[in-house]
Amino acid sequence: MKNRHSFLLIILAVLVLAYPIFIGFSPCHIELKQENIKIAMPIIMYHQVLKGKSGMYIVTPEQLESDLKMFKAQGFNFVLPSQMIDFVEGKGELPKKPILICFDDGHYNNIYYAYPLLKKYQAKALFNIIGVFSNNSSYSGSLSNPDYSHMTWSEIRNLNTDECMELGNHSYNMHNYRPRFGISKLPEETTAQYIKTLTDDIMHMQSKMANQCGVIPTVFAYPFGKYTVEGQQLLPKLGFKMTLNCNEGVTKIKWGEPKSLFDLRRINRSGLLCSTEILLKIKKYY
Repeated sequence: MKNRHSFLLIILAVLVLAYPIFIGFSPCHIELKQENIKIAMPIIMYHQVLKGKSGMYIVTPEQLESDLKMFKAQGFNFVLPSQMIDFVEGKGELPKKPILICFDDGHYNNIYYAYPLLKKYQAKALFNIIGVFSNNSSYSGSLSNPDYSHMTWSEIRNLNTDECMELGNHSYNMHNYRPRFGISKLPEETTAQYIKTLTDDIMHMQSKMANQCGVIPTVFAYPFGKYTVEGQQLLPKLGFKMTLNCNEGVTKIKWGEPKSLFDLRRINRSGLLCSTEILLKIKKYY
């Protein structure tokens, strides 16, 4: 009787393991289908971090620290673009309540004031670099002043060695109001001329980042948030897997759907608001 009972248990175990195959799915397939979900992805966009100053695009170190404390207290988990890319490509998971922190323009004060706070609160962050500004700081001698300097190539390279920090392309020299606003197309340009100009600038920045910093960014942040149809079509062809605009909101990204990482909305962290008001903005868009 004992042997018969053991035999029945073995048969039952075989049937349980084989059941997914009988219905046309492997256990792996079942797990993947469960992960095929959309996740709200708040992205908070910072620019300058300066002592004693605040404005639409400037926060104080105290405001940044207040934000980081609040995000942790509210159960948010800091993530990197690479984690988001793995998620939409069906190769990884995201934690509950993910949040992306990013700093645009490559200001030196980002590493002088912000970086120590990011490390203190074990936060992850994306830094979107403007090539010409960093190039000027690297070779003009305009170094290490939080009020006006930009990160040098050497400083960006050091930042890239931190596994909790990642780098994005914010154009080489298209973060201007004139002769064009960001990457906008000039009225007199043909489509072919415009695409060549845009490609040349973006790939020049990619080359600079590779040669100077040892990284080829897969994230592109539109200068001033200005995007064009031609740019939207071009960037994936140039190897980018994620693009950021400045439209306010929270985008949902989908597991197994790489296209959901393009044209992501962000919330500008204005220094005119307190941390609680930023939290309310996030909740408004969830």
